[in-house]
Amino acid sequence: MIRSKEFLDLIKVLRFPLCVMVLLIHSHFGGLKGFGGVEYQFDDLVSYPVYSNISFLISELLCRVAVPIFFIFSGYLFFCKSDTFTIQDYILKLKSRAKSLLLPFIFWNLVFIFMLYLKQSIIGIGEHKLVVDYTLNDWILSFVDKDSSGLPINTPLWFVRDLIVMVLISPIIYRIISNTKWYSICFFGLLWVVFYDDIKVYLNLSSIFFFSLGAYFSIHRQDIVRVLEKVKNYNYVVSVLLLLFEMIYFNFKEYFGLHLMLSQFIYNACVFTLIVSCLNISLTILRKKGCFINDFLCSSNFFIYVFHRFPLAVIIVLLVGVIAPKSDIQALLIYFLAPLLTIVVGLSVYALLRKILPRFTALITGGR
Repeated sequence: MIRSKEFLDLIKVLRFPLCVMVLLIHSHFGGLKGFGGVEYQFDDLVSYPVYSNISFLISELLCRVAVPIFFIFSGYLFFCKSDTFTIQDYILKLKSRAKSLLLPFIFWNLVFIFMLYLKQSIIGIGEHKLVVDYTLNDWILSFVDKDSSGLPINTPLWFVRDLIVMVLISPIIYRIISNTKWYSICFFGLLWVVFYDDIKVYLNLSSIFFFSLGAYFSIHRQDIVRVLEKVKNYNYVVSVLLLLFEMIYFNFKEYFGLHLMLSQFIYNACVFTLIVSCLNISLTILRKKGCFINDFLCSSNFFIYVFHRFPLAVIIVLLVGVIAPKSDIQALLIYFLAPLLTIVVGLSVYALLRKILPRFTALITGGR
C-alpha cells in the first residue's frame, strides 16, 4: 500500500485551517435584525458592494473547498491501513466510527436542542417548534432532517451524518471502486457537478463523490501527491479563470441569462479546481517549511466544528446590534470578527474541558 507521508502530514496541517473555513462559510450573513427590530440587508450589492463581493469570494467560493477536502481525507484514511477490506475489517471500522462519529453526533445534536430549549424558555418561541412539544418524530428528524431542510438541527453536523452513512455503505463503495476504478469516480463526479443543488437527499452527492475520490487512492494504491503535481499548473490557470467568471457573474447575473443547470455546472467546476489548487498550494507551503503542526490546534478542530454554530450565531447578532452597521467596513468587521471571537471562545472552552474533564472531552470529540 502506497501511503504518502507527505499527504498524511498535509492532512494534519490542514485540519484546523479547514475548520476555520467552515466558520467563514457560516459567518456569511444576508438579512439580519439588530436591536429594536432594525432590519439589515447585507446581501444588497448596491448598499454593501464591497462586503457582498468579499464575503461571496471567501464564503461561497474559496472556503467551499473545506468540506469536500474533509471528505477526501476521510475516504483516504478509511481504507489506507489495509490492502483488503474483509468483513472483520468492516466490523472493526464500525466499532471505531461508533465512538469517533456516532457518539459525538448524538451528543452535539442534543446539546443544540438543549440550547434551543434555553433560548425558547428565556426569549420565546422564535422560528422553531417548542422543544417541550416535540413528538417522537420531531426528535428523530432533529438528528436527520429538521424542517425538511436536509440538515440535522445542529446544521454543520450534516457532514458527520453523511460520513456515518458512507461508513455503513463502505463495503459497497469498496466493491464499486475496486471493480470499476476511475469510471465510478468520473460517474459520481459528473452527478455532483450537474445535480449537486437539485437533488435533496439525506446523503448528498458531494459526500459520495469526494469520499469515494479519497478512497480511490487508498484502494488502488495510488500516490495522490503525484497526481496533484501532474495537474498543478494547468489547474491553477483553470481555477483562476473560473474564479474570475464567478465573480463577474455574481455582479452581472441579470445580463448573462445562463440556464440554472449551466451556471451550477460552472460553479461546481470552479469549486473542484479550487480544491485541487488548495491542496497543491498547501503542499508547496509544507515543503518550504512555511507551516508547522500545532498539536493543540489539530486536536481542537473537531470540537470547534461541532461547537461553533450556536455561539457564532449569537455573536453575529450581538455585533450587528452593537455596531449597527451602515457601511461596508462595518459589515466586514462583523464578518471577520464573529468567527475570530467564536474560535477564541471555542479554544478556551476546549482547553478548559480538556484540563478538568479529559476523558469526557475525548468522548465528545470522538477520541481526537
